[in-house]
Amino acid sequence: MSAYWQEIQDGNQAWPGFMLTFQNNWSVSVQWGEYHYCDGGKTSAEVAIWDWKGDWYRYSQSEGTLCPPYEGQGTVVNNRVSPDDLAFLISTVASQKREEDWYEKRKTFNGDVRNNSEHTKKQQ
Repeated sequence: MSAYWQEIQDGNQAWPGFMLTFQNNWSVSVQWGEYHYCDGGKTSAEVAIWDWKGDWYRYSQSEGTLCPPYEGQGTVVNNRVSPDDLAFLISTVASQKREEDWYEKRKTFNGDVRNNSEHTKKQQ
């Protein structure tokens, strides 16, 4: 797995955490500061996931998959992620298809593949 480490900074503020961008151009940001949706890094972290286009994803524990944000929600973070779930999420994001593979899949449905999840399930 190839990824790079980037310290998260916002102006003069450095946030406790890191960001990984994988060869498939998907990224994971892991944060555990005072203002994040977690317990300050004791047992959980806040995790954001986005693809090469900048589209954000949530993790559905009940389905065990990455899903687009809920209707009307542009960005989403996964809150209170445990270490075991974090390891699973990083592995899942790193194994997502590359941009060109998603492009071919999207052409098949003639639209945004994320909006055709029900159609995809029926086809399987």
